[in-house]
Amino acid sequence: FARHLKKMRGLYARRRTYVAEALAKTFTGRLRVELQAGGMHLLARLETRESDRELVRRAQDHGFGFQALSDWKIEHECGRGFLMGFTNVESPADAAAAMGELARLWSR
Repeated sequence: FARHLKKMRGLYARRRTYVAEALAKTFTGRLRVELQAGGMHLLARLETRESDRELVRRAQDHGFGFQALSDWKIEHECGRGFLMGFTNVESPADAAAAMGELARLWSR
């Protein structure tokens, strides 16, 4: 089990890097990625005045599975942005293609 966890941590760290780099390249000035120490999701904060809920709705309509940060508040606002999974992204090319598609959806 320990070997499996070590293997998966390395795998997910690489996949997180692929998505974070693709986000940064595709959405410069629009999104800011906040990398966490671990996990299977990353935070991307909106740097524009757009509605994270509306952008998520458009993305979910086309098969993307992430959530608006503004839906996650309990007592205090946590800002606008996205909680995004990255475990199904297998390569830098996959990440770039997904972010390109997302950019097209969000430019409409």
